[in-house]
Amino acid sequence: MKKLKLIIILSFLVVNNLFAQTHALKIKNKVKNFLTQYLLPPDTRLEILEEKYLKDKKLYRFKLRISQKYIKDIYATEDGELIFLEGINTKEFIQQIKRMEAERRKKIESIPKKEKANIQIFVMSYCPFALQIEKAFLPVYRLLKEKINFKLRFVDYTMHGEKECEENLRQYCIQKEEKRKIIDYLDCFIHKKDYKECFKEVKINERKVGNCIERIKKKFEFKDNKFELDEELNKKYKIIGSPTFVINDVVINVERSPEAIKELICTTLKNKPSLCKKQLSKEIPSPGLEEKDYNYKSCEED
Repeated sequence: MKKLKLIIILSFLVVNNLFAQTHALKIKNKVKNFLTQYLLPPDTRLEILEEKYLKDKKLYRFKLRISQKYIKDIYATEDGELIFLEGINTKEFIQQIKRMEAERRKKIESIPKKEKANIQIFVMSYCPFALQIEKAFLPVYRLLKEKINFKLRFVDYTMHGEKECEENLRQYCIQKEEKRKIIDYLDCFIHKKDYKECFKEVKINERKVGNCIERIKKKFEFKDNKFELDEELNKKYKIIGSPTFVINDVVINVERSPEAIKELICTTLKNKPSLCKKQLSKEIPSPGLEEKDYNYKSCEED
């Protein structure tokens, strides 16, 4: 009797295992056919190196090799009706976020405290995300200008055509020749998009700025989308994208809202003014100039 029971159990396990293997093969073929027919380019070689049923997740995991070099895990439901091209381990993801937050707090604590915060923002004048951080920074500067030394800097390349090179030069020379007017000019340029109108509104000496631009053009060629005016500083801070925020010689990522930038600056001041208690907007401004049809383009290098 015991032998009979054992045979029955073993038979059941064998049949169940065969069924599981048959079902896994069916799902494997279903996934492979879907990928090759609908997602991958024609003639792309696809191999399924390994398949595993994750019982606790009720999912199949397939390890793929695409074009003999690219290896990727994908997942499918038990019936193969849903395929997940990317799996995120939520616990690991949360732990990674917490690590990043801890590293950022540590970096903020390492920023030297000064009587005035030395702020440098590296930009391209038509970079939508540079314009975004400028929108967020302007109200902070107006609030804390007595506690901020600000320099507008430029990354060592351009991505938005000749107009960007010209506007970079214009802003550089406004800051050089009429330093106190650069903030008002940026505010005007972001909203009105017309530098000539902004020259009049902010009362900028066009002749002085024009002469400055001519002198620089004799010194630099600005070929092949290069913009070398702040090249040494780009090397010093290892700048790779626009915008990059530098405070007291420390490069740091900051949320692009007025309140977040204000809080960061106030943490670096030896003597916080009462103005640090003033609440600014927590809203992140839209990227780009203030016009609906602006042609957005990423300013991060590949």
